[in-house]
Amino acid sequence: MAERKTCANPGCERKFTAKHNNKKYCTVQCSRKAQHKRSKAKKQKVFTSQMTATRGEYYEDYVKNFAPEVQEGLIQKQVVAELIGVDKSLITKMHEAYLIDKDNLEKTKKNGQHQKKQLNL
Repeated sequence: MAERKTCANPGCERKFTAKHNNKKYCTVQCSRKAQHKRSKAKKQKVFTSQMTATRGEYYEDYVKNFAPEVQEGLIQKQVVAELIGVDKSLITKMHEAYLIDKDNLEKTKKNGQHQKKQLNL
């Protein structure tokens, strides 16, 4: 028996009549779009896990002496790698860690200011 269902593709969610009980999507295009979204999300997750933020013995020196200049494009990562005596891939990982730390610090500051405002009310 035909059943009324909602398309499982996020963003579509159209109502359709399923000829078979195992049908999830209203059209083949919706099925493909949903599969593409799942595939893209999976690739992003793998990339993020490979881009492990590294904070090793050179990290503190990198942050103090080079990170802001690299961020502004004033010095290239390869040049920093040669100056410190490490591989460019390590500089890339340290810079990723620097960006994460910088973002977390900004969020912490904003949360602290927000909490102070709430206490003053």
